[in-house]
Amino acid sequence: MKNYSEVRELENMEIGSCNICQGMGAVHPLNAYGKVDYSSTVPCKCRSAQYKKEQNERYLKFCRLPDASDGLTLEAFQTLGNATLELAKRYAERLADGSENVKWLTLIGVAGCGKTHLAVGICRRWITASKVARYSFVPLLLKELRDGYELMGEASYRSRFDALCQVPLLILDDLGVEKSTEWAQEQLQTLIHYRGFYGLPLVVTTNHPLNRLNGDNEERIASRLKRELWCKVVTITAPEYKK
Repeated sequence: MKNYSEVRELENMEIGSCNICQGMGAVHPLNAYGKVDYSSTVPCKCRSAQYKKEQNERYLKFCRLPDASDGLTLEAFQTLGNATLELAKRYAERLADGSENVKWLTLIGVAGCGKTHLAVGICRRWITASKVARYSFVPLLLKELRDGYELMGEASYRSRFDALCQVPLLILDDLGVEKSTEWAQEQLQTLIHYRGFYGLPLVVTTNHPLNRLNGDNEERIASRLKRELWCKVVTITAPEYKK
């Protein structure tokens, strides 16, 4: 067993000077009989931190968080009342370790009260736990889906919609500010219904109380967001966060 100083020395050494893999970045593992298995390789310990960093960078790129949102973390959130913050932390942590009892979290409040900050913070906490998440500003999400009808490959409508349906954690930010059309509400209803049917984690932020969403499809969405026992709806009564 290496002591703390030896572990730190291993973490800080240059890959080329690693006395385990000799700079190769990978080693042969032991098989079930304790013998070296020369038919396969696994990452060396000297590369684990690098691989973790690269993985998080890929997850952050896929997540598509808003520009200039580096400071939007749960640790940086400051408010006079911390009940919603603690709920967001518990939600992120329990989702990440698989022990969740709340799968859907809906945050309602006036513009600027910190809903997006909390949602982005949950995303970042999830990614830190090596989980895939996707952030979407609802009006932009709908625009990208419409644009996808004329595109091919990963940018096509079908690829984008499937990714939104199946991503392990989806953030729908500012639900209700989109232009309410029959097509837009059909997309949102189908997306939310799919994730509800398969119990996939979802975070929604909105400026509108759920009972004030207009239109038949929007009423179905509002009902879906609070229907299951694992749905949690929180109204933030704090004033504008920046003030």
